[in-house]
Amino acid sequence: MKEILDTTITAAFTGHRRFDYRQKDAIKSRLTAAIIESYEQGYRNFISGFAQGFDMLAAECVAELKALYPDMKLFAAIPYTGHSSYLFGYTRQMYNHLLAHCDKTFNLSDHYFDRCFLARDEFMVRNSSRLIAFFDGRGRGGTFYTVRYARHRNIPIYNIYPQTKMNYG
Repeated sequence: MKEILDTTITAAFTGHRRFDYRQKDAIKSRLTAAIIESYEQGYRNFISGFAQGFDMLAAECVAELKALYPDMKLFAAIPYTGHSSYLFGYTRQMYNHLLAHCDKTFNLSDHYFDRCFLARDEFMVRNSSRLIAFFDGRGRGGTFYTVRYARHRNIPIYNIYPQTKMNYG
């Protein structure tokens, strides 16, 4: 799928699905600051991949900030139809609540396939000019792949993970 958003005003999110939830408030504070700073630099569109963990936290932050910044937009990049079927309880309720706050949802495939999550990550990078990350720097998983893909495409990375020296742009 080709670029469909104005990349000059669009930032995407990537981050680990699991993090220490005792640190959630600190992470959310850093994330909110990164979104506001991006907004002040002209970014208006924010894409979340809606994975459990950091992606949903990022979507939550944007949904909350939209009340203060009415021209801020939240987009969901859903890897395949039925993606939320593995979520239960509060997580599924939050997922549906956040989807309701999206300005647009991109369902990238009608069905699951082996590369669907990586295709979602590539879509987000191709449609943005900044990547806001929560990345520990380790070479594994979807976050690693997305950061590497963004680097390959010369997309600046704003990493909010504590104790890393990876902030670019």
